[in-house]
Amino acid sequence: MIIPVGLNHTIRGWPRVTIALIVACTLVQIYSSAWAPSAGDVTALIEQRASEFAAAPDASWETAVAAEIEQLADRIPIVRLGYPTGTGLSWRLFTSAFVHDGWLHLIGNMLFLWLAGAALEDRWGRLRFAAFYLAGAAAATLCFDALHSGPDTILVGASGAISALMGAFLVFFARMRIYFAYWFWASVGTFELAAYIALPLWLAEQLLSAQLDGASGVSGVAFTAHIGGFLFGVAAAAAAKLAARQSADADAADAADSAAAPAPGREPPRAVARLAPGAAAKPKPAPPRPKLEAPAPPPPPRDPNDGPSFLS
Repeated sequence: MIIPVGLNHTIRGWPRVTIALIVACTLVQIYSSAWAPSAGDVTALIEQRASEFAAAPDASWETAVAAEIEQLADRIPIVRLGYPTGTGLSWRLFTSAFVHDGWLHLIGNMLFLWLAGAALEDRWGRLRFAAFYLAGAAAATLCFDALHSGPDTILVGASGAISALMGAFLVFFARMRIYFAYWFWASVGTFELAAYIALPLWLAEQLLSAQLDGASGVSGVAFTAHIGGFLFGVAAAAAAKLAARQSADADAADAADSAAAPAPGREPPRAVARLAPGAAAKPKPAPPRPKLEAPAPPPPPRDPNDGPSFLS
């Protein structure tokens, strides 16, 4: 047996939506185990009323007994909240993800929900994570319903929605390390794998199990719901990641254009004006030309009859 036990990841706060989902599923299971009638109770009531009807057949009495049996069965969460195959679009697409067929079914699903859900909720935020979880539950259930060819059954469990989370986890955290614990007879230990290795291996195991199980689902495990949920998660997360990247690129381009544009009423710097397409460059003024002046005439010759020069 191999189970995941941790991630090489630290979240920034309490994943409240993930915790709320775990609490809701646990409360439904507690009610189912402690207070709800079981399938055996419904069978016993049917047998009891059938023997009474054999002794005193009455059409109106039969109608009343049928209503009593239906009312008792409706108190079973699997019957009340599960998704019967062939229902189509219904609110049960979402409620079926909160019901489980026993404690082992619940504990296994909640472990996977905690590991994948906490990391994705930390990345997306509460509202986007909650919406994605419900959409994954509906997509996985519809996939199972479309491929199921066996007798009518009721689908329950959060595994389809959690498979969608695992698909999204592969898109956003492909290189994250996942820690596993294993137990094979007397051999017990731990190991770790990157998500881009572990999750595709899990998907391959689901595909093989679905092929061996056939479309009738005789094993009681909804492998096609797991596969459909996982593929939905990969596609939706990849589309969201691509849209976010394109939006970031557009914002960066707008910021660059805003930084290059001049402020209103101000002349752009000359360096920007030269780089701006279509901007007309101002002609540079010609350098001033030197002025040429005529040389001064020489002084007249001095008369020798004049007195000393210092007396003049």
